[in-house]
Amino acid sequence: MAVEILEPIKLSPEMEEDLKDMGPNLATLDFEIQKAERAGLDVADMKAKFVELKKMRLGLLREYT
Repeated sequence: MAVEILEPIKLSPEMEEDLKDMGPNLATLDFEIQKAERAGLDVADMKAKFVELKKMRLGLLREYT
């Protein structure tokens, strides 16, 4: 019985483009989170989730493209 050779997992071109296109929106979100923080709003949870989101995006682009 022949053993099937698995192909590495990769993002589709559309997924890769979507992740790359998020850059300007992430910059805007970062600015808005900072603005809300300066206004005195408690954005600690949102800020932590945002940091994780940015790490995940970069990790996906690094590992799966």
